[in-house]
Amino acid sequence: MAGVWILRRGSEVVEVKVVADSLTSDTFLNYNYTPVHPLVGLGAGTAMVASPPSNAVQLLTLGDDGATPGDLIPTGSWPVSLAHWSEKNTVLVAQAGRDTIGFLDLSEGRIVDAIVVGNEPASIVLDRTDPEVTFAYVAISGSDQVARVDLNAKKVVDVLSVGRDPRAMVFDSIRKRLFVASLISSNAHPQGQVQETLVDPLTQKDIAVIDTSSFTISGWVHEVGTIIRGLLYDESTQRLIAAVSHANNQDANISAESGPIDHVLISIDVDEESASAWSVLHEVNLTDQDSSGGPGASPFTMMLTPEADKLWVTLSAGRSILTVDAQSFEELARVETGHAPRGLMVHE
Repeated sequence: MAGVWILRRGSEVVEVKVVADSLTSDTFLNYNYTPVHPLVGLGAGTAMVASPPSNAVQLLTLGDDGATPGDLIPTGSWPVSLAHWSEKNTVLVAQAGRDTIGFLDLSEGRIVDAIVVGNEPASIVLDRTDPEVTFAYVAISGSDQVARVDLNAKKVVDVLSVGRDPRAMVFDSIRKRLFVASLISSNAHPQGQVQETLVDPLTQKDIAVIDTSSFTISGWVHEVGTIIRGLLYDESTQRLIAAVSHANNQDANISAESGPIDHVLISIDVDEESASAWSVLHEVNLTDQDSSGGPGASPFTMMLTPEADKLWVTLSAGRSILTVDAQSFEELARVETGHAPRGLMVHE
């Protein structure tokens, strides 16, 4: 209800002003979702950012001194991922709370259409390799699937089962491969003492590799890590880079001081056509190599610099952006950003 509310707990008093014009039927009902890909560049010094708690996206004007917020545009509940369909002057919005992809017409400044894609869409990747049609691949986190959407027809044309709780995806446009990371497929046993019988690595379907020409799974990358939050594909080196957190649950008496979680970057060779030849090239623990004393916690979004010699990584729980050498992952710089950075884009 709109108005001024006074909240008291002991001697603490907080005044909250609720404005009716900013409320919708599902504002603040489901505010626990955090965005997977919240930033998208629109060209001409503008961008858009998703705000799941507000059930809206916001336009940004980009300048030398930073970003200036513009219009707040209502969407369906939990907008968690954005993709710019530039040919149609449209931003696609994954609306996790409504199981839909919304079509936001930039010329009209509003959602003009939406289609149901499945239970809790988490991320969107565009495929423009076919001149006749543009496909969107949508990670359906709630049902462990990926949907292929014909954007011109505005309908789901294929659905494929993948690993557990898919979130991060990246597209190899040269070989027409879609890499889909399971958020927690390797987390097959509880935290704490490991089970007597370890889970078969082949059941840990951490990263699915989809042949988009046939829309079939061509292979898997197994045993990558407990939680896989981010993926990046480097076409110049044919490497897949994963942002991972490992749970070290071999010790029954584990404590916070013993390092129960390792936050790492993993480089995977996916140059060969056969999945059996794919292998982890190397792995770097971000916390161990930090000289500043700050945590390397929760690596999330990654982006190569324009020169492709360095890699930027958002550290969600570490509240910073990390710069590492693109090949060795050696830490070069760290910049504090504030709470939970999740998105990256370059403004030139």
